[in-house]
Amino acid sequence: MTDSIGEAKARPPIDERFLGNMVSFAIKACIVAVVISAATIFVADSIIDNVKDAIASGTSGAQFWGKIERELDRAADPASDLPPEKKQKLLNDVRLIVVRWRPFLDTVRSELQKAPETNEH
Repeated sequence: MTDSIGEAKARPPIDERFLGNMVSFAIKACIVAVVISAATIFVADSIIDNVKDAIASGTSGAQFWGKIERELDRAADPASDLPPEKKQKLLNDVRLIVVRWRPFLDTVRSELQKAPETNEH
């Protein structure tokens, strides 16, 4: 940069707290974007599969909603519940995933909660 006389101006130093806040914001924004994207993909995939099934079976609107109602009734029926062994296996799988990822997530959370470091003299 130059001023009106043509002398070079020194750029002001970037505030390190600002930079730390920007990095923290970028990490949080990326995490939120990934979570929203994954949820959107999951829901869209489910809806698309249901619509494809409805089209493939030649269901009309009334038939479609009737099928939805029957599926909800079937899902709520205690007879369609998962066997206890399968439920326990799924719960154990979830616990194992949490155990594996917790150190990473705890570290990320800890780093995001730290006050930005400053090198002020």
